[in-house]
Amino acid sequence: MIGRARTNHRAEIEDQFFILSQMIDEISAHFQEGKHELEQIAKEDATIQSDGEKAIYSSVHSSYAYEIERRDAMCAQSRQILFCAIYAYYEAMLNRLISYYDISITNNNDLNDAKSMIKAICTDFLLRSKHKLSITDVEFINDYCRLLRNHFMHGVLSRKKKREELKQLSDKYGGIIYNEYYATIEDDSFIKNVLKTIYDMVVNIDDAYSSLECK
Repeated sequence: MIGRARTNHRAEIEDQFFILSQMIDEISAHFQEGKHELEQIAKEDATIQSDGEKAIYSSVHSSYAYEIERRDAMCAQSRQILFCAIYAYYEAMLNRLISYYDISITNNNDLNDAKSMIKAICTDFLLRSKHKLSITDVEFINDYCRLLRNHFMHGVLSRKKKREELKQLSDKYGGIIYNEYYATIEDDSFIKNVLKTIYDMVVNIDDAYSSLECK
């Protein structure tokens, strides 16, 4: 992109990626640091009050348990919210590309989800270039992350088949703790990986179409 003016849609792709990256670092750090600070306060307070008595130490430390658990839950909730925002970014940027490059859509139903949009983009690119569009990590993003986003958005996947599919994919790709009715993102590295994978995918599509226009 050096020496070339950014298009409006490319500016959105890059700027929103930067904003989401900053949000992951800042929001997660805020909740995690608060939890760690409280844990340290609990240890220090218990040590001072107990004067070596284990029972008193345990009692004082336990008095902080509820707040520590609450802050731990807020860490998990912040990751969940950020994850859903990242997937919304993915869908929005695919729609931007479809609109900007006037990508052929057979019917409006093709725009219902990212998986359908990617299929339409690949079909259109093949017709225009006579070459397949190389997109990696499709199952990870369009199946695994889509199901996980749906789980978070609806509280639970209503269909047993979908819950089983999410379990199988979580065993394959990791990053979450999952049972049939509850999912937790283990740490920030997972959502950072999802964001970077989505960004690379969208940028590669934009670059591929842009190269066609330059010919």
